[in-house]
Amino acid sequence: MADSRISIKDKAKYALKAHDIGNKYSDLALPRASVLVPLLVKNNELHVLLTVRSMQDDILVTPVVAFIADTFQPRPNANEVSDVFIVPMRHFLKSEEHTSTPYETGMLVHFFTFKDRQTLKTFTVWGLTAQICIIVSYLALGQNPSFKVDFDLDNPSISMDKCLLTKYATSKL
Repeated sequence: MADSRISIKDKAKYALKAHDIGNKYSDLALPRASVLVPLLVKNNELHVLLTVRSMQDDILVTPVVAFIADTFQPRPNANEVSDVFIVPMRHFLKSEEHTSTPYETGMLVHFFTFKDRQTLKTFTVWGLTAQICIIVSYLALGQNPSFKVDFDLDNPSISMDKCLLTKYATSKL
């Protein structure tokens, strides 16, 4: 896929498809949710559309990566979403505006600060959202993060297996 005539969108689709886990975790007895990771190409660069919303613990989240039109205009439900912002995917690979701290499980929790140049608002992307954005950025852009991560970037599902086994050792994977 080194052909320069292939669009950034097609390169990202190809790279991400290689890591589709299908129904690998379908037998786990956990509440389920999917999180849409809406990607778009803006100024010939890959971006992700993010929202600020409520949190839930102990839920099995499946990231669903999809492309949306660069002209997409979100209309959030104010009862569920307080803000919508677009971040360049490369932001999740840079050490600037990034910090991390160990969580009680020993895994790192990543934090990214992003200042929206249009609204002048500052947002913090952290936790699972940050981890998903790091993985999708790495896979789609083919670049390593410039900071330490404690999961296997080339095979992120192995790290998820370990995390789930640690937390739910009685379930079968």
